[in-house]
Amino acid sequence: VPDAFEIAQRYFSTKENNELAQSEMHETEIFFLNCWTRKEAFIKASGDGLSYPLADFSVSFGRGIKPEVLWIKGEENKISEWKLYDIDIDPDYITSLAIRSTNKNIVIKKLKP
Repeated sequence: VPDAFEIAQRYFSTKENNELAQSEMHETEIFFLNCWTRKEAFIKASGDGLSYPLADFSVSFGRGIKPEVLWIKGEENKISEWKLYDIDIDPDYITSLAIRSTNKNIVIKKLKP
């Protein structure tokens, strides 16, 4: 993603931009893609799709950091309702799942083909 920083400046939250800017050059692409897929999962699960401003919420995305919704503009009290998961389907793909639920015991199972 040669224009990752430009895309991030346009669409990511201030917190996400700051974190991406501090990443090591060799990690920038994977961090950008982790952030993007988690944000996309969130806006799809919210039901608002691309009408939901991507800069109005923040997700975690660093290496070894648990996927989480960290901030939602004007809805800080609803952050705990959101769960983010990385779905490992293939080493060449990055996928994420967002679920809005107060159930703390959600288990994601991988089905065998």
